Amino acid sequence: MSTKVVVDTSVIIAGLAGRGSSNRILRLILMGKLKIILSKDIFREYVRAVHYPKLRIPLSYAYIILDKLYRSAEQVHPTKKFNICRDPDDNKFLEAAYESRADYLITLDRDLLDLKNCNKELKLDGHRLKILIPKELLELVEDEY
Repeated sequence: MSTKVVVDTSVIIAGLAGRGSSNRILRLILMGKLKIILSKDIFREYVRAVHYPKLRIPLSYAYIILDKLYRSAEQVHPTKKFNICRDPDDNKFLEAAYESRADYLITLDRDLLDLKNCNKELKLDGHRLKILIPKELLELVEDEY
């Protein structure tokens, strides 16, 4: 069983634009080593984000990667709503993680990172979810791959 991850848009954009930990996360997903969880709202945000003019990512490249992510994803349709994040727009990541029983939420977003406790966990109505930055996830799973 693959490790299930919900990936915040900040990590997707950093992965498309760079070569660091976020890019390594994208590559592990594309190789089938990590199972990305997507809802319609999350994917829409990814698509909107690649159009930000400051990014300077070739759209054709971004679309190819997003298409591959979409095709490899476990699609969820969250029914439970949460309203616990400072940025209400980020609750969709928590809802997808809860619906799929994801192992990890990978983010660079302080609004999401601040939700975790000292064990890097967040309890969502009985489901324990670890919230990590890309480098932390790589430290946990890289030996497996």
